[in-house]
Amino acid sequence: MHQVDFSNLIPENTLVFCVPDKAGELHTWEVPPFSEETELAFWAWHKRMFAKRAAEQKKGMGIADEAEAAEAEEVVTKARIWAPLLAACVQNVSLDPEHLARDFQGLILQKVGAAVVDFFLTGQLPAEAMTPPSPSES
Repeated sequence: MHQVDFSNLIPENTLVFCVPDKAGELHTWEVPPFSEETELAFWAWHKRMFAKRAAEQKKGMGIADEAEAAEAEEVVTKARIWAPLLAACVQNVSLDPEHLARDFQGLILQKVGAAVVDFFLTGQLPAEAMTPPSPSES
């Protein structure tokens, strides 16, 4: 008989990110393990992303209704995609999605957002966390 031990499956750690804004100022964001509220916010965000992609596909096939066509036309940046998720997940400071999209690089928001999702939904740490700090960071 095989024994399966899930005792360490649930993440108990808080992820801490040092994130530069566009002006170069560093901000510390703490993301604790997902609460039910945070996980619901994640799935609502995920659903919005799928709906946007579906509208784009329908428009491309010429079968979108007026609302879907309008949604497909809206240009969304990486920053605007990831900002709502991070605003829901970061707990040590209150973040506004508009502020995040305006004041932070989209690629940085994407990297942080992907790391949060990967860690709390799959248990995987970001590759950057697996690299030992350089001697100057110790």
